[in-house]
Amino acid sequence: MLTRLMDERGLMAGEEKIGRGVSWTLASVLMYAIMNGAAKVGSGHLSIWQIGLTRYLFGGVILLAAARLFGLSLWGSHLILQLIRAGASVAAFLLMVLAFGRIPISEAMVLFYTWPAFTCLLSASVVGEPAGPKEWSLVVVAFIGAAVILWPQGDISPLDWGHMMALTAALLASLAMILVRRLCRDNNPISIYFYLCLVGSLVCLAPWLQNGLTNSVSFWPDSRLGITVLAVMVLPSVLSHLFVNKGFEVLRASRVGVLMILELPLLAFFGVFFLKEPLTLKLVLGTFLILASSMTLNLEKKDRQVACDKQN
Repeated sequence: MLTRLMDERGLMAGEEKIGRGVSWTLASVLMYAIMNGAAKVGSGHLSIWQIGLTRYLFGGVILLAAARLFGLSLWGSHLILQLIRAGASVAAFLLMVLAFGRIPISEAMVLFYTWPAFTCLLSASVVGEPAGPKEWSLVVVAFIGAAVILWPQGDISPLDWGHMMALTAALLASLAMILVRRLCRDNNPISIYFYLCLVGSLVCLAPWLQNGLTNSVSFWPDSRLGITVLAVMVLPSVLSHLFVNKGFEVLRASRVGVLMILELPLLAFFGVFFLKEPLTLKLVLGTFLILASSMTLNLEKKDRQVACDKQN
């Protein structure tokens, strides 16, 4: 009887832990949507270096202040993996900003959200977490929805540079997400985000200075819209990474990947209603398929979670 009671309590604790992981990830989805929506609006008024430097430099300043206030360690462990992960994430973000300037946000995000498939493919070899058949089937459903949005007429037309940038960003983002899952075993979310801000600031600083000194692009935004976009991006850029890193502490990489597809319908409808991109039945159908695949996976009663060896 006592053993059964302990097993039930352990099961409830595990379900509660999973619920927290899902909540953190959903919060990160909202923050990413706000940040990427602002980046889309600003892509026609700001350089990628202005956008990138604002995100990473100001994020780093906020992070340093929080670390000092709460006495948190920033350096962590696994320096090489930290730098690889940060570099992949920075490159993915900058490529997406470039893609936003060339193609509609709905198309860019559809292509970007092929990264859960890359995550399922790579997670077994990188972190030893193979995706199950049910996960693969749900990712296939998501890809069908993506194809419906991208090629509504059924004819597979060639992709331009904007599409290729979004696809490359998806590959890099999948690597970054998988490495977060590996790093969270021995590092807290603050440490992981610190390296992202450090690498991102270093990557963007030199081109930003060069553009300003040569007068090819001004140091600061020359319009009120540009300033507003940068201001809106700062806080969500910090919270998005902290929230998703907390989610990775208790959720498998493949599970987080599929859940984060929920950002796609949010930004697709932002493009339609705020940026006046065309709304079609195929767009609604495609986003529904993607949404359904994500929710089905995450509402399963039985979860085969593998928790991190060390919780933070």
